[in-house]
Amino acid sequence: MSPIQPHQLKELRKACGLTVGKAALSVHVHERTWRTYETDVDNASHIRIPQGRLMAFCERHELPYPPVGPDGQIMATGCKVLSITTYKGGVGKSAITVAVAGVLASTGRKVAIVSNDRVFNLQGREDFWISARLKGRARSIDFIGEDDVLMYPGEVEHIEQAIQEYQHAQQDPDWVTINPLPDRAHEKLLSKRVATQTFENLKMRYDYIFLDLNRDLEKVRLLSDLVAIVLDNSCIASVWSAGYFHDDLMKSQLNRPGPRVCGLVTNHAPSTAFSDFEEYIEDSEKLEEARSIVMMVHEHQAEILQAIRDLRLPLLRTFMTRAHLMEIQIHNRGRLFEDSFCFFNSLVEIAPQSVASDEIRRLTDELCSIMSLRNGSTGLICSVSHLGAIGTSHA
Repeated sequence: MSPIQPHQLKELRKACGLTVGKAALSVHVHERTWRTYETDVDNASHIRIPQGRLMAFCERHELPYPPVGPDGQIMATGCKVLSITTYKGGVGKSAITVAVAGVLASTGRKVAIVSNDRVFNLQGREDFWISARLKGRARSIDFIGEDDVLMYPGEVEHIEQAIQEYQHAQQDPDWVTINPLPDRAHEKLLSKRVATQTFENLKMRYDYIFLDLNRDLEKVRLLSDLVAIVLDNSCIASVWSAGYFHDDLMKSQLNRPGPRVCGLVTNHAPSTAFSDFEEYIEDSEKLEEARSIVMMVHEHQAEILQAIRDLRLPLLRTFMTRAHLMEIQIHNRGRLFEDSFCFFNSLVEIAPQSVASDEIRRLTDELCSIMSLRNGSTGLICSVSHLGAIGTSHA
């Protein structure tokens, strides 16, 4: 039986901005047939929309299925919420987030990034030149400070409670060590008290929202549809960090539904063959030294990759290489600091034909595919890769 009533179907169609004719056309039925779907159940001409046809309608218009919540409210938004994150800083979380968001925005989707990143706060609120930067790179993305959004009901009360508990327990050093005051708690509280936006309202406005929330596991768990945990293949500490993040995320999800979780390997750099550089080194001792370094790097990366596999964390098929670091270095070459690569830059716009950008497009496709499957669809939500040039990287 179709999980929607005629009046709800009509409301859903209008929320999508569709006429009866366009709604009927989107699922290949006659306009008269669609009208019978919306006719009151007491009317003799009423026909309930078949479940398969409703599923096709939701997929065609990127709506969740079923499109009616437990409270009877239609879920006209098909907004997907993604978090590309981990505990460890400096592993490229924000840069990857902006790049993937930029690809989706370039396809006409409405995309926002909600961030509490320190660099975002400094550049977005204090630097006089940031408005000019936003007219250039990543211009199709809306950047929103997390302080300016009520992320969930009762958030203000939770911050007030945390501050009060901290103040009452300051005489107990051990308690304060275990329960530190949340970062910028007082400043955040002032902003949240006057916030005019809610996260639920944002979901009604955007097709995709990216959460760039550093060390805020509970909001990531509560609000995300998909969490990609970053694992730097050149840094064993990032693997430990990812393991702790994954463990904590799973513990917080006990007896509660949570987001789908996967691992994203970055800085994957399979070692070059010796023949690639031998002709450039004439000194035999230096050549042997270079060979030793290559072998050391190869063995180091192999050990880290094994540590990644030992986490038993489902890995994305797309591995990101060090091409990203190279493209950023090329972009910054000869530029002043204030014009160098920053939080608001999208690598895909800076180097659209690069290997790094191809990897970002493939990553975007894979993330979209996973979220599509989460909502019961078997096809991709979007297709933005140019797959003819370079195949997907694998472990």
